[in-house]
Amino acid sequence: MLLDEYEAIRLLDHENFTQEEAAAAMDISRPTLTRIYNRARRKFATALVEGGILLIEGGDIRLKQHEWLCEDCGAFTETATAHVFHCPVCASPHLISLDDCYQNQCPKCKKCYQGGRNARI
Repeated sequence: MLLDEYEAIRLLDHENFTQEEAAAAMDISRPTLTRIYNRARRKFATALVEGGILLIEGGDIRLKQHEWLCEDCGAFTETATAHVFHCPVCASPHLISLDDCYQNQCPKCKKCYQGGRNARI
């Protein structure tokens, strides 16, 4: 299974995105998402029914950087590490790590949580 096929299944079946939301998240058209999703479902079903191994491979990946929210000015900051001490916009030391926020879909930042679905992934 290719990475884009895995991502289509993850967004549609695990995250419960609509096809429009998933296509936007993957930066592809909805018809393209449908084709990718159908290929993924066939591969997944074949592996499940025939007892095969499902290998996910191929494609370009981009690792998500650690994100922070400034409580004072509301700016988002991305870093390659999990340590930031001051907001680069207003120099405030009041930063909230959004790592757990995204993982748990909590309302901490009031931006990633909308109706039980992550909006900024």
